[in-house]
Amino acid sequence: MSELYKWNASYSVGIDEIDRQHQRWLSLINDLHTALKEGTGKDAVNGILAGIVDYTSTHFTYEQKELVRCGYPDYQRHLQIHENFTAHIRKIQQDASTNSVGISLKVMETVREWLINHINKEDKLYAPYLKQKAA
Repeated sequence: MSELYKWNASYSVGIDEIDRQHQRWLSLINDLHTALKEGTGKDAVNGILAGIVDYTSTHFTYEQKELVRCGYPDYQRHLQIHENFTAHIRKIQQDASTNSVGISLKVMETVREWLINHINKEDKLYAPYLKQKAA
C-alpha cells in the first residue's frame, strides 16, 4: 500500500512518543483512504473509522496527562479543542454507521487536515513545556 499522506519532519513536536502517536494516527487515516478508494465495503470502512475514534481517545488521554504533568498553562483550552474534535469524529462515525451520511474522501481529508493543523498550531505550543519538564 502506498501512503497518500506521508509524515514529514515539519510535523514533529520534538517529543518522540507524541510524534510516534501522531504518525500512527496518520497511518490510520491512510488506511481509511485506501479502504475508501478501493471500495472495500461499509464494514471495513466502519472498522477503520472505529479504530481512528479509539486511537483519538488513546492519544488525547496520553497527551492530556502529559499536559497536566508539566503544568501546561493553556490546558483547559487545549482540552476543549480535544473534546470538540472527539465529538466531531464520533458524529462522523455515527453517521457512517447509520447510513445517514456515507464517509467520503472529503470527510477523510477533513480529519487529516484537522490533525496536521492541530499538530502544527496547537501541539507545538505545549512542546517546550513538556521538554522543559523532561530536562
